[in-house]
Amino acid sequence: MGYNTAQMQQQSSYLNWDFSTIWGISPGINNGYPHLINHHELTALETPVPAISLNAADNSALITWNAVPSAASYRLYCSDDPAAEFPSGWTQLSVLSSQQALSYTDSIRNTGRFYRIIASTQ
Repeated sequence: MGYNTAQMQQQSSYLNWDFSTIWGISPGINNGYPHLINHHELTALETPVPAISLNAADNSALITWNAVPSAASYRLYCSDDPAAEFPSGWTQLSVLSSQQALSYTDSIRNTGRFYRIIASTQ
């Protein structure tokens, strides 16, 4: 029996695959399917931040998130379309060091804006 799309995007579906040195799996890379890890990825691991909170008021949005262990920086992106190809369909808003803050305030020009935060070891 085969797997559905959601199952194919879960590491647990791949028994005996080496996800520490050969394979990687991340929603922001290869549409969430497993991919081969190359040297660049070993030196700068990136992962989507799992917990984001958004509070909108007075034409601004305060975005906060939980720290990701080993993150040296966070890249913030926005898009009017949550299904837009990442990163080409998203606008980078800022890069913050993990020492700066775990929040960002964005001016809201319209409703329906979506945010994505990527933690990086660089």
